[in-house]
Amino acid sequence: MEYKTTQIFGLPIIKFEREYLLNNNELNFISNTEYEKSNPDNSAYISTNKNILTEDNLSNLKQKFFDCARKYIEDIICVNNQFDMTHSWAAKSNKEHHQHNHKNSIINVVYYAQAESAQLKFTRLKNLITEAYDFDLDYQSFNLYNAFETAINIKSGDFVLFPGHLVHTGYNLSNKEKITIAANFFIKGQVGFENNVSGLVI
Repeated sequence: MEYKTTQIFGLPIIKFEREYLLNNNELNFISNTEYEKSNPDNSAYISTNKNILTEDNLSNLKQKFFDCARKYIEDIICVNNQFDMTHSWAAKSNKEHHQHNHKNSIINVVYYAQAESAQLKFTRLKNLITEAYDFDLDYQSFNLYNAFETAINIKSGDFVLFPGHLVHTGYNLSNKEKITIAANFFIKGQVGFENNVSGLVI
């Protein structure tokens, strides 16, 4: 599995391009599942099923989620600890999926089931300088280190993985409905070491 790596605010983001394309049965199942409003302006809807990847129809896609998460854990975080999927859901939007982050999530995995042209934007209120000193600086230019936001372009079949606390917004840049599936991953099992007085089981 090959992926591209970028960063924002010193935090790693990886993208698997065209990693998995849904068959007609999978896409129909996701399209026809029950949805509810995700935000007040009705610009986005999320599935009422918050564990949608446990459905038998999506077993192959679920395996891809675990494969991608495993690469992030082994190649980026580089730890031996175990992680598991805690929630998974589908989302639909014709325009903007409102700004948010994912609470109680260490790794967020987003799969773009249907996205002719889309964008994922990451945002923060302060950068590496203004976190410590709240200066109103005169910037010559912005880069991955001093930026307050960055965006990556998305197509159908892409997976994007990033730390769950990152604030992000999804944009649909086409006239066709955008459909995504997202999942949260959290650490499980033994964490820490008894000799360090840090051992616990999650």
